Amino acid sequence: MSLFFLILRNLKFYRKRHLAILAGTVISTAVLTGALVIGDSVRYSLGQLSEIRLGKTRYAVQAGDRFFRQQLANELSEHLKSPAAPVLQLEGIALNNDQDTRINRVEVLGIDDRFIKFWNSETPQPSDDEAILSRNTAIKLKLKPGDEFLVTFRLKVASIADDMQMGRFSMKNNQTAPFNIFISLASMSRRVELNGNANLMLLAGKEIDNPSPAKLDSLLRLSWQPEDAGLEIKSLPGKQSFEISSGRIFIEDNTAKAIETAIPEAEAIFTYLVNDISSKGRSTPYSFVTAADFSGVQLPEKEILISNWLA
Repeated sequence: MSLFFLILRNLKFYRKRHLAILAGTVISTAVLTGALVIGDSVRYSLGQLSEIRLGKTRYAVQAGDRFFRQQLANELSEHLKSPAAPVLQLEGIALNNDQDTRINRVEVLGIDDRFIKFWNSETPQPSDDEAILSRNTAIKLKLKPGDEFLVTFRLKVASIADDMQMGRFSMKNNQTAPFNIFISLASMSRRVELNGNANLMLLAGKEIDNPSPAKLDSLLRLSWQPEDAGLEIKSLPGKQSFEISSGRIFIEDNTAKAIETAIPEAEAIFTYLVNDISSKGRSTPYSFVTAADFSGVQLPEKEILISNWLA
């Protein structure tokens, strides 16, 4: 019996087993191929959604409820040789009284031309009393170009931005379209009394050779000023000394330690508002109490110095 004939008889005798193996192989191949196709599709969809949300953004500096100089974006852009855009981002409530519609939580973003260019959009920058609305915001509020609405102050709808024109901008990693309202950065800064400040910075990465976070941090340090940390330094009249104060009322521990390290002779002062100071049936409301280590004055734990007026 030849080898070929023996193989044929073997295949015929074990045909059920061979067919089962073949079927299993086909099914496994189909499953793996389908998974790869779906994975590529999901990866492409996520990548496309990310590009829609962020445009040319590759890096971002987020300060949250803190604020830094808008000029910092220009300085960092020069160091990176790449575009940077400062943004003032706050939450608000939007109202359309004519249609009795409202959105209780909208993202109000102060932008300028630098931000718009991150989407290669030809949308003109809104003027002082205008706003650009994302499409879903316009639909929710029943607004169209030319209509007026309220968001703390009254604005006119200049245009409506779709997803490809920055309308879906968001720093949050979710698939839900945010309710965005874009207004002039200069106008918004002035209206909320944060002139020259921002709390978000976008950095384009196309021209950057993938810098590490450490390198970005070092470049940021080159331009960092006390104002970017919410600190103000001013000379005290009649004295050869300076005062460092925080716009956030308190100076955080790590910032205070950095100041004391850089200026060993610095003296920490804690001042806070108290509701009432009273003694023997008399009182005065709303006074400032200061805790400090004054040179030449040693106070026991339960003693306090007060002004002549208070006494």
